Amino acid sequence: MPFVKPSEIPQASIRRRGFRGYDRRKTEELLANIMESYEQVWEERDRLNAELSALREEIATLWNRAKEAAALEEEVARLQGKLGAVHRLDERMRNALLSAEWMSEKRKAEARKESERTLRKAQQRAGEIVARAEERSERLRTEVERLQKLEDETRETCRALLTSALRQLEGSNGKATSEARAFPHPLAGLEEEGR
Repeated sequence: MPFVKPSEIPQASIRRRGFRGYDRRKTEELLANIMESYEQVWEERDRLNAELSALREEIATLWNRAKEAAALEEEVARLQGKLGAVHRLDERMRNALLSAEWMSEKRKAEARKESERTLRKAQQRAGEIVARAEERSERLRTEVERLQKLEDETRETCRALLTSALRQLEGSNGKATSEARAFPHPLAGLEEEGR
């Protein structure tokens, strides 16, 4: 069945069949298309929710990596303390140790800058991803609500039209009334579907 766009519903052509009202097959086909469109929107919402969960897990992983980088930084600081003790014991090694310490500080600063840059990028990317996912989720929720309202309105319109047609048939003449009684009540199917 084709996907029904919201803008196509008001223009849907359902021919009237004399005194019987709207063509039942066309009406049921339109309702089936609306239901399928609604199911597609619902599936897209589920897919986006799964994607959002995966992104949250990715954010948690990146956060854990940042914590590991901080733990490594603390370990580097602890090792630097031991390096200072060795430096005081051996005067001859002082220049070599100072050079090593300078290099260590430089690497530590570079590592800190890199970890901060990586963390900022990860947080920014995670924020963008979460914002997009939440925006998509909100659009889908709004669309689902709109489709549910449209389905209710369509059912009510069909029910009103069928009731009106039935009253006209019953009121037109005795022959039409007896013929109408030979057919099942047209609203019986809609009332069962609405439950």
